[in-house]
Amino acid sequence: MDKHPESFNNSVPLSCLALIAAMYHCVLDRFVKNSTGKTMPQFSGKPYNSIFHGMMKVLNDILHNPYHSARLHNQLSQWAKEGWAALQEVDSNVERYQHIQAVLD
Repeated sequence: MDKHPESFNNSVPLSCLALIAAMYHCVLDRFVKNSTGKTMPQFSGKPYNSIFHGMMKVLNDILHNPYHSARLHNQLSQWAKEGWAALQEVDSNVERYQHIQAVLD
């Protein structure tokens, strides 16, 4: 497991949570625009950069509140522990996943 960055050992980094929030925003944008969800949203930095930075500001503001900061830290720690536990159970048999391919243009 030493291939993984130390920053994920005890807690999910705030920047990762902000990135996930921006990605969710991208997906929800797609539903608003075409309401079917049949097309894959294009997630790129330019249109979602401000959302990411806005979320980072919100998260940093939360860190200044003693009550909510503790709750946020506990949640991020719990997610990291659950993630590591799930990773331990992942089937590492790569042969089983040969059907998964990247399509490049």
